[in-house]
Amino acid sequence: MGGMGFRNLINFNKALLAKQVWRLIKNLGSLMARVLKHLYFRSFPVLEADIGRNGSYLWHSFCWSGSLIDAGSRWRVGCGSGVSIYNDKWIS
Repeated sequence: MGGMGFRNLINFNKALLAKQVWRLIKNLGSLMARVLKHLYFRSFPVLEADIGRNGSYLWHSFCWSGSLIDAGSRWRVGCGSGVSIYNDKWIS
């Protein structure tokens, strides 16, 4: 039949956007991360941010794909100094 060989373009798009969100999480010092942090998630992590009323199309897309990262990611306790007993998810 031809075509580009993508089975589901919606899932492919979500995966590519999730990759960008992962880069945003890992590189908080980048220019894009600093701008988005100033606009949308000043005092909390990226995956806990709201879409908001005046969010850009990029931010709406990032929030849409953030559920994919949230479902597949795990966190380590480490030394325990940054763990909040009441707010952190202990069981998936």
